[in-house]
Amino acid sequence: MHVPGFPRTMSRSDVTSASVALRARGAYGSAQGRLHPDDTPADRVRDEWGPLGRTELDAFAMHEALCESLPIGTPERARTIERLGYEDEAHFERVRRTFLKYYGIGEPDAPISTYVWGDRASEAIALARRALEASARSATSSDGTGPAGPAGRRDDQDSRSR
Repeated sequence: MHVPGFPRTMSRSDVTSASVALRARGAYGSAQGRLHPDDTPADRVRDEWGPLGRTELDAFAMHEALCESLPIGTPERARTIERLGYEDEAHFERVRRTFLKYYGIGEPDAPISTYVWGDRASEAIALARRALEASARSATSSDGTGPAGPAGRRDDQDSRSR
């Protein structure tokens, strides 16, 4: 996935400076706004997979998409994280940085907080976001309160029929 403002290919030495710039822009699910920015070098991060296995990137992407929209420290986020099988927010963040270590881009000896999601993870997270948005739209329009209006009719049709 191409990020506007960055070359399509970067050398490994460009990764750290690019990840800092991306993190500042909030792109690619960086460590910005996380519980505790972590300066542990990525190659020293202890793997913690939580309720998932190493190959379950798509499942983690759905967990990430569900949790990223909820403010850190709120009861709703805590309930969601526990429902997904994590002990608490700190456990989710440890699992998140493990996935970031394996599916992210960064120098092995650089802090994990400088890593950004790689193409495969970015695409999986984007697909999960779209699936959640589609599900929310479907639920909203099927209960008669959403954009489709009552009984699935569009609001402009309702106003013309009056």
